Amino acid sequence: MRYVPNVVDVSAIGPVFPEVGRRRAIFVANFAYEPNQNGLRFLLERVFPRVWTDLPDASLMLVGGGLHDPPSEDPRVQAMGFVDDLRLAYASASCAVVPLLQGGGTPLKFVEALAYGMPVIATRRAAAGLAVRDGEHCLLAESEDEFAAALVRVMRDGAPEVARHGRELAAERYSIEALSRLLAP
Repeated sequence: MRYVPNVVDVSAIGPVFPEVGRRRAIFVANFAYEPNQNGLRFLLERVFPRVWTDLPDASLMLVGGGLHDPPSEDPRVQAMGFVDDLRLAYASASCAVVPLLQGGGTPLKFVEALAYGMPVIATRRAAAGLAVRDGEHCLLAESEDEFAAALVRVMRDGAPEVARHGRELAAERYSIEALSRLLAP
């Protein structure tokens, strides 16, 4: 028996190049899953009010199923549901967020966001089990203040080196090719 990581088809995912100053975060998830619902509440109730103090034009795009009612009346929160082209959704954002506060396992959307070349801001729980290093492959934050500060920094200044290193890590460790090398006799 061997432990193998979850992987995505990195070679089929063309990187996007987030526009500095775009000020839109993307959260891709199954919002019917309770840990994602809790993460969304964390963002809407505790993180984004702090972000909006510094960046009133910042927005949050929610992509994925499970949102039966709009999660917010604020027009800066855009519930997209399922989208036909995930690449276009990522390309319209400046960063991706993975705000898991509970649950386990490796969120494939974290690895997918890395593969798209997105700067990722995540909780340490979301990064558990991944070989990511804070400040190199992603930005890790626990408290609402840390999460908001990381979002403001990336939305304002960009994080192209973090994005580049994150994509490199996805290709090296979490791609189909990496899995093939790991399973080779």
